[in-house]
Order: sequence, then C-alpha cells, then structure tokens
Amino acid sequence: MPQEESKTSGLSIFQKILLAMMLIAFAPIGGMWYMTLQVKEYLTQEISLNLTTVSQGLATKAEGWWDMNVNALQQNAASPDMLSMDSARQSPILKTLAGTYDWVFLAFTSRPDGVNVSRSDDKPPMTYADRAYFKQVMQGHRLAHELVIGRTSGKPMLVLAVPIMGPDKTVAGMLAFSAMLKNLTEAVASVNLGTTGTALVLDPMGRLVASGRRGAVAESMLQDMSNHPALRVSQLGDRPIEYEQDQKGVVARTIKTKQGWTVIVQQDYDEAFAPLLSAQKDAVVVVVSALVLIVVLALSLSRRLARPICELTKVAENISLGKLDAKVAEILRGDEIGALARAIERLRVSVQMAFERLRAKT
Repeated sequence: MPQEESKTSGLSIFQKILLAMMLIAFAPIGGMWYMTLQVKEYLTQEISLNLTTVSQGLATKAEGWWDMNVNALQQNAASPDMLSMDSARQSPILKTLAGTYDWVFLAFTSRPDGVNVSRSDDKPPMTYADRAYFKQVMQGHRLAHELVIGRTSGKPMLVLAVPIMGPDKTVAGMLAFSAMLKNLTEAVASVNLGTTGTALVLDPMGRLVASGRRGAVAESMLQDMSNHPALRVSQLGDRPIEYEQDQKGVVARTIKTKQGWTVIVQQDYDEAFAPLLSAQKDAVVVVVSALVLIVVLALSLSRRLARPICELTKVAENISLGKLDAKVAEILRGDEIGALARAIERLRVSVQMAFERLRAKT
C-alpha cells in the first residue's frame, strides 16, 4: 500500500470530513485574501494620488508666491526712482510695496556699503553689511534670499534681495524686503486630508518653514527637521512613503520646489487605510466564523456517520464470531449506510440459515 494511502487510511471519519470541508472552504477563503490584496493595491494608489495632488498644490502655491515677490522686487529695482538712490524718491516705492503686499514686514534699500538709503517704516538707518543676502548681492547674484528670525519681529521671515544696477551695469545698491510666511503657513494649514493629514514645508537646509500643526513653527528659532523620516525613506514610483513617527504608522509624499524647498504631506496609516483595515477585520471574523462552523458541521456529520458504521461493524464482528442473534439497525435508511445495513442483515440471515442446515444434518 502506498505511504500516502496508508496515512489517509489512518485518519478517523471526523478527521477525514474536517479535512475535506477545510479543503472545500479554502477556495472562498483564498478568494477573500486575494480580494483584500486587490483592495489594498487600489487604496494605495488612491492614497498616493491624494497625497501627490495636495503636495503638488502646495508646491505650486509656494512657487507662485515666490515668483510674485521676486517679480515685484525686480520690476521696482529697475525703476528710475529706485536707480536714483535718493531716499526721498525711493521711500514712496518702499511704502507702496509694504502696503500692497500685506506679508511684507519691511522693504528697504542699501548702498554698496550696506547702510540703509531708505526704509518703509521710517526708522533710523541700519547697516546690513553682515547679512548673507547682502553679501550675495554684492558678489553679483541676481537674486539673494535668506530665511531668518527677524531682529525686530522675532518671527521667521524670508528676506529676498535683488541688486539695483546703475547705468554702467555696476551694482549701485540693494533692494530687499522681509516677507512674513503667513500666506504659506495658511496654505499649509488649510490642507484637508482627513483628521490626521498635515503638511510641512522645509527650506533647503531642512529647517521648518511652515507647518499644518499649530505651534510647530517656533518663533525664536528655526527648527531643524533635516532628519525627518520622510527624507530618509526612498520614494519609489507612485507609491507613498511609509514610516513610523510618534509610534504611529504614517504614509507620505514629498516634492521639491524649484527653489529647493521640500513639501511633505503625510497622514496616519490607520486613517488612510481605514477601509482596508475594516475589511480585514470583517474578513477575519468571517474566516474564524467559517472555521468554527466547519468544525461543528464536521463533528456533527462524523457522529451521524460514525455511530451507525461503528454499530454495523460491531454486528459484523459478532456474526464472524457466530453471534447471530444481534439486531441490525439502520436497515430502513435510504442512503449507503442503509444499504450496508441491509447487506449485513442478509449476511446474518444467510449465515444463520447455513448453521441451522448444518445442525440438521448432524
């Protein structure tokens, strides 16, 4: 007898029925598992699309805000009044700049030595010779920028500066303004991505510029977030980044602006994949319920099948031992067990008649 057949024959009826029903149930359970995988793939693409759309939208707003400020500076730097380097002629332009753009905290000009020529706030002149953006302009940069904590305001500000070019194409001075980041912060704070979705904007050095979390941007220092998990995990294709933060799973997308800033849009994994997690829980309940039902049905069927078979087996053994007065049950059943019972009953009667003939001869 082959080894496999030997193993199978050693199983009880209950075990055989349970095994058969488990194999039958495997197909729908396997189908459910496959559908769960398909749902996860679909949700992953949807989540990635949402995160990408939001991050690209924020990047577009940040770039538009940047371009608008740069254009305003460059256009005003080329005006005759600005080229005059006369405080009286420059002052109205600077005040108009500060009045037109409500995020401009201070607009000012300086000579090549860094000393103010004119200011939009009418405060005493200051020197900016030690500022990085001033040095960049004097070194020939067409646009200089620096993220700083304003000495007057004490808040994070973006300083943009452009050269004022004289008639001989030499740098006659600098036009700059300090821009508050409230417009960018408001755009980031307005991100609508469930209850846990939020966005961050980091400068090229990884410092936090704007955040959707209230109080995340410190007003006395620029928070270093260059080690943010989203920056350490590779972003592959159209799939979102997944990482742990504050002991929670997070999905995110990152995008770089043309200025080198990084936009991070993230959402808690549990919220993003809530439909999948709910479906998985339901699937577990269904699978566990199905397995319990299978065991109960297998136990019930095995008892209904095993009991009469055991009784018929006992009757057959008694017949083999010459005990022919045993009553054969189940002969009225219409199934295979009934047919077996009737066959054993015929055997019992045949053996009994054979014994009676044998006794008659002796």
